[in-house]
Amino acid sequence: MLHSLSISNYALIDSLELDWEQGLTTLTGETGSGKSILLGALSLVLGKRADTSVLRDPGKKCIIEASFKIGHLPLQSLFEENDWDWEDISQLRREILPSGKSRAFINDTPAPIQQIQQLSVHLIDIHSQHQSLDLFSKDYQRQVLDVFAGNLPTLTAYQAEYRKFKALQKELEEKRLQRQEKIQEEDYKSFLLKELEEADLDQADPSAWEEEYELLSSQERISEILSGLQQLLQHEGSGVLDQMAQYKGALHSLTSLGKRFEELAQRFESSYIELDDLAVEAENQLNQLEGDPGRQQWLSERLQLLLDLQRKHLVDDVAALVEKRDALATELYDTAHLDQRIEALEGLIEEAKTRLENLATQLTEQRQAVVPQLKQKLSEDLSLLGMPSAQFKVEFHASDDFLAGGKEEIEWLFSANVGGDFGSLKKVASGGELSRIMLVVKALLAEHQQLPTLIFDEIDTGVSGEIADQMGRIMKTMSRFMQIIVITHLPQVAAKGQQHLKVYKRESGGETFTGVEVLGREERLQELASMISGKDRSETALRHAEELLTTQDSVDR
Repeated sequence: MLHSLSISNYALIDSLELDWEQGLTTLTGETGSGKSILLGALSLVLGKRADTSVLRDPGKKCIIEASFKIGHLPLQSLFEENDWDWEDISQLRREILPSGKSRAFINDTPAPIQQIQQLSVHLIDIHSQHQSLDLFSKDYQRQVLDVFAGNLPTLTAYQAEYRKFKALQKELEEKRLQRQEKIQEEDYKSFLLKELEEADLDQADPSAWEEEYELLSSQERISEILSGLQQLLQHEGSGVLDQMAQYKGALHSLTSLGKRFEELAQRFESSYIELDDLAVEAENQLNQLEGDPGRQQWLSERLQLLLDLQRKHLVDDVAALVEKRDALATELYDTAHLDQRIEALEGLIEEAKTRLENLATQLTEQRQAVVPQLKQKLSEDLSLLGMPSAQFKVEFHASDDFLAGGKEEIEWLFSANVGGDFGSLKKVASGGELSRIMLVVKALLAEHQQLPTLIFDEIDTGVSGEIADQMGRIMKTMSRFMQIIVITHLPQVAAKGQQHLKVYKRESGGETFTGVEVLGREERLQELASMISGKDRSETALRHAEELLTTQDSVDR
C-alpha cells in the first residue's frame, strides 16, 4: 500500500508531505484546486516521462518520493532479480533537474525508468473514467474470467507448458534453417573433405620430401662433382695422393733433424690419410647414386598437391590443412547430428501438443462452467449502479493454434437494454457505462486476488443520488481487501472514506500554491456540506452531511 508521499518544487506544490492509511481514502476539492497535480506527481514517481515544465522554480530540482508497504506482497524475487535492496517499506524517488535530466531511485539505489515502471505496476493502478480501455482487450476479458473461475493452477501449468512448447518450436525452426543452409553447402564441403583425406596429410612430411626431391633432381651434378673430386685425388700419376706419396719418404727423412720436422711429417701423414678417406667416400657416394624417375615424379606431384591445397584453403602449412580437414569432418558430423536433433524435437513437440491439448480442454471446461455466475454477478452489480437491464454474453472462439491463454479467444458482448442487440464493449458501451463496468470488474477481482493500491480518478462523474451511494459502497467493500484512493465530487462517496484529504489552492505573496490537509470529523462535516450546497453550507446541507458521516460511522463500527 501507499504509505507516504513527499513532493517538492512540482507545479503549484512548493512542499508537501502526506501519510496514507489502509482502507478507503477519499480526496475532495474544488475544480482546479490541484487534484490532478497530485496524481501527476504520483505518476511521475511511478515512471511517467517528465520535463522541466513541471518545475515550480526552474532553478531548483523537483523531488518526489513515495514509500510503499510491500512486506505482504510476493515481490522478493523481483527485487533479487534486479539487485534492489529489499525493505518492508520501500521507497521510490524521482528527481527532475533544471537541466532537464531525470534520475530515479529504488531504496536509494539508482535505477533506470524502465525498472521503476516494472515495479510500479505491482504497487499502484491509477484508473480514471477515460482509462477503461483494458475492457476492450479480449486478453483482459479472459484474465478476469480466469480469476473468477479460480483456475490459476491449471492456467499456470498450461502457460509453463506453452512456454516450453514455443521454445521447442523456435529451436526446431532454427535447426531446420541451419539444416537447409548446410544442405546447400554439404556437397562442396564433402568434396573438400574427400580431397584433404585423399592427400593423406597425417603421413605427409614436406620437409623430408623436399630434401629427397632436391637430391633426386641433382643426380647429374652430384656425379660430375664427385667424379671430378675422385680424379683430383686418385688420377694415376698426377693425382694428389700419388704426388703426396712421392714426398712421404723425403719428408720422413727430415724427422732426425729435430722435433719440428717430426711434427711436420705427422701433419703431412694425417692429411694424406684424410684425403685418402675422402677419395674412398667420394667413390662410395658415386657408386650409390641411383636415379629413380618414378620416385622423383611422385615427390613432385605430392609437393605440388600440398602447395595447391594450402593456396586453396589460404593456409601456410600442412598442420593448418589438418585443422581444416578436421573442422570439415566435424561440420559434416554436426549435419548428421542436426538431423537427429530435428527428429527428436519433432517428437518432443508432439508430446507437448498432447499435454497442451489436455490442459487447454480443462481450461475451457473450467471457464465455461462459471460463465453463468459471472454474467449474473456483473448484471446484479451494474443494476445497483443504475444499469438494471445490463446483460452480458461470453463467447468462446476456438483456435486451431495454441495461444498464450489456451486454445480459444474469449470475448464479452454487452447490451445495456432489454431486447437490445449485443455487441462488443468497444462498440456499444458509453463512457459512463464503461466506468461502471470497470468498477464492478475491479470489485470482482479484489474478492479473488491480491491487487495493488487502486486509485479511482473521478470515476463517479455523471452519477448522483442512490447510484453514487452504491458506487461508494462498492469501493468501501473493495477497501477491505486492498487500499483504495478515490478522487470524487460526490459527498455520498467522500463520506465513506476512513481517511479524508482535501486538496486546496491558496495565494500568498502574489503566488499560487496547492496544498493538502487531512480532515478531522468537524472539518469533514463542513467539506461535505460544501459539496452538497456550495460554500454557504445551508442547515439542510449540514444535517445531510451529519447523516452521511453518522451512517458511515455505524458501518465502520
